[in-house]
Amino acid sequence: MLATQARPDVETRSENDTIVVTDLVKRYKSAELNAVDGISFTVRAGELFALLGPNGAGKNDTIVVTDLVKRYKSAELNAVDGISFTVRAGELFALLGPNGAGKTTTISILTTTLAPTSGTAVIGGCDLASDPNGVRRAVGIIFQKPSLDLNLTAEENVRLHAILYGLFPYRPFFPLMPIAYRDRVRELAAILGIEGEMFKPVKTFSGGMKRKLEIVRSLMHRPRVLFLDEPTAGLDAPSRRALGLPPRRAGRDERHGLPHDALPRRGRGCGPDLHPR
Repeated sequence: MLATQARPDVETRSENDTIVVTDLVKRYKSAELNAVDGISFTVRAGELFALLGPNGAGKNDTIVVTDLVKRYKSAELNAVDGISFTVRAGELFALLGPNGAGKTTTISILTTTLAPTSGTAVIGGCDLASDPNGVRRAVGIIFQKPSLDLNLTAEENVRLHAILYGLFPYRPFFPLMPIAYRDRVRELAAILGIEGEMFKPVKTFSGGMKRKLEIVRSLMHRPRVLFLDEPTAGLDAPSRRALGLPPRRAGRDERHGLPHDALPRRGRGCGPDLHPR
């Protein structure tokens, strides 16, 4: 995420220097100012060193989007028209706007399922263009439409997801899975209030229960950022509060980019209000 424009002066190092940084600079593509502007410091063995600064200092940015554009083939207008925003660790960030404003398109780009026409994005320290696999490891995604296997139980859906992600080895039954997996499933199911439903077939679930299960599944790999497309659809008020989500607003559509370490705290801000171009 950071790039040097000058090599460290190796002659100033001593055997006790653990970190030596010299003239470190980072400017994101199309940005007018440097995100990191020529900083230099040395940390010696045994020292406690902290980076202090106001919002925008660049130390805790989880999502940085700059001049993001998407125009579909043969379209006359951009679906996403040069948006830029930054989301810091611990923030709840919302894209608000009517149908067709580009919210789902933006999330699709940021989760690597759709290529942008231009612009840059860095998510969890991973560049969208040069390290898409790193972005995928850093994010969780809940799509607008359910993507559960109705023929499996809730726990089997979660287990399949965890095994496909390579998080845990395959075991045919829940009691045989590693204790870390079992504890994680119980923890997340309790947050969503579905711990008593985890061994029931998904085809018996209501729409709201399916939504809760998808949230459990998306958090199993402890993503740095959780993307939710229509996050409050089907969720009751207690479940929204447990996730730190604000009440659903009548007449407004919404998408959220929720850094995982925001859970279960309430978010501190909303993102841009997108409108059709």
